[in-house]
Formats: sequence, C-alpha cells, structure tokens
Amino acid sequence: MLRFNLFGEQVKTEELSTFCRQMFTLTKAGVPVIQALTQLAKTAHSPTLKECLNNAADTIANGQKLTVALKKHPAVFSKMFTSIIDSGENSGQLDESFEQLASYLDLEAKTAKRVKAATRYPLMVTIAIGAALGIINFMVVPAFTKMFEAFNAELPLPTRILMGTSNFMINHWLLLLAALIVIIFGIKVFLGTTEGRLIWDRAKLKVPVFGNLSQKIILTRFSRTFSIVLRTGIPLEKGIALVSNVVGNEYVRKRILTMKEKIENGETLSKAAIEANLFSPLVLQMLEIGEASGEMDALIEEIAEFY
Repeated sequence: MLRFNLFGEQVKTEELSTFCRQMFTLTKAGVPVIQALTQLAKTAHSPTLKECLNNAADTIANGQKLTVALKKHPAVFSKMFTSIIDSGENSGQLDESFEQLASYLDLEAKTAKRVKAATRYPLMVTIAIGAALGIINFMVVPAFTKMFEAFNAELPLPTRILMGTSNFMINHWLLLLAALIVIIFGIKVFLGTTEGRLIWDRAKLKVPVFGNLSQKIILTRFSRTFSIVLRTGIPLEKGIALVSNVVGNEYVRKRILTMKEKIENGETLSKAAIEANLFSPLVLQMLEIGEASGEMDALIEEIAEFY
C-alpha cells in the first residue's frame, strides 16, 4: 500500500479516513465523544490506532479536550489534523470537521493509487533493464569472449570495451558491491542533512517526466489541504504553515513558508504566490479572483482538481 504519510506513519490513510467518517456519523447523531472513541477502538484494525483511541478516551475522561488527547499521538495525528479538530471544537462543528477530514483523506488515498499506477510500468521497465544488463555481462558476453579469442582477430573498439567491462564485473563483483553499498550509505547520510534534503528535493522537480508529475502531486496536495484549512476557519498565516508540512518536499516547503512571511508583512496571497514561483499563470489568476470574490476556499479546491 502506497502511503503519503500526511497524518502519520503507522496508520494507513484509508483507516484514518474510515475513522473520521465514523466519528462524523456518531458525533452528528449526538453520541458523546468518549463513547464514540471507545466503540471505534474496538473495531479498529490497526493496533496503533486502537491504542491511540483508547488513550484519547482516557484523556478526555480526565477533563481534557479531544484536540489535546489527539496531540499526544503526533505520529498518527499531525498538526494539521489536530488544528482542524481544534477549530471544530471551538466552533461547535466537530462533526463537520470530521466529515471534511474524511473527504480529504479519501481523495489523498485515490491520488496515492493513481501515482502507484503511473509509476508501476516505468519501475518494471527499469528492473527488467537492470536484470537484462546483468545477464548480458555475466553470461552472454563471456560466452562470446571465448569465441572471439579463438578467432585471434582484431576486434572493434566498442566490442573490446564491452568485453573489458564484462570481465571487470565478473572479476571484481565484490568490489563493485562494496562500492554500491558505500554510495547508498553516503547518499542516505547526505539526504539526512537539511541541505542535502533541500538539494535532492529541488533536483527531483527537474527530472524529465517524473519531475513534472511530482510537482503536480505536490501542488495538488497543497491546494487541497489549503482549501480544507481555510474552510475550517484556521487563520491564513497559520494555515499556510500547517500546509507546508504536508507537501513532502523540503524545497517546496521553504517556498511556501516564504509566502507566509510575505503575507505577514502585508502582501496579498496572490502576490505572495507570484513571488514563490510555484504556480502556473492560470492558477495565479484564480487566486486573484478568489481574493476579490471572497470564495478563496472554493477556488483553491478547483485548483487542486486542475492539477
């Protein structure tokens, strides 16, 4: 199962969506939150979610709010998730907050499946090419090498290079394996640094075909998440900060945070978006219309569908 890890690493998006849908139904029917959490914990498939819901029910029983109870489990319920729940509690529309989260998570799960389907074929082709190259170098070329040596003839340069490459791989495969392990480890360490992650995430957006796909996925998630944040009444600046943490790309996250800084300095959202250099002209025009009409959340949702 492909996960986006928007709301946690240990619980599948589909199960969180089901939980939100059930909480919407129960809270709308007037079932107390403690009772709803206790009942849903009994039917939860994920042991992690089951434990979180039981702990949340105990926390609420001790006089705390639902938001406080969920914040104790940041690996499952992100800051954005708890902020939307907090907004629902303060406005008396907790059921609507759960409904919006359920719809949002459903869309994220569908997007994940589409991405998985789109990348399955290129991945299979890459694996097949790697396997073919291995067979050629370790089995096919050595067989031809013996035949060519029997001819004792001068071979073309490309053929000699191919034979030399195959011979090197056969005689030094342990060295190549060790080098590969060192390279992978080095890349992992590099990506573990802030600067390394920033460089890698920016480079990913420039890869032919896949970079464009990745950028659209990121901006879809940004737009859809920003729409639900605005719809629940979270302030614009706080909403942008929350949304920046779910895009899954450090470079884009920093560009979004620059938008937040410019808005705090008095600039409009549309102008800040222009300077961020993340959106197409059509999307920027839709943002301007949204600010002028006061229907920003609806238009941002349209932007998500556009991407």
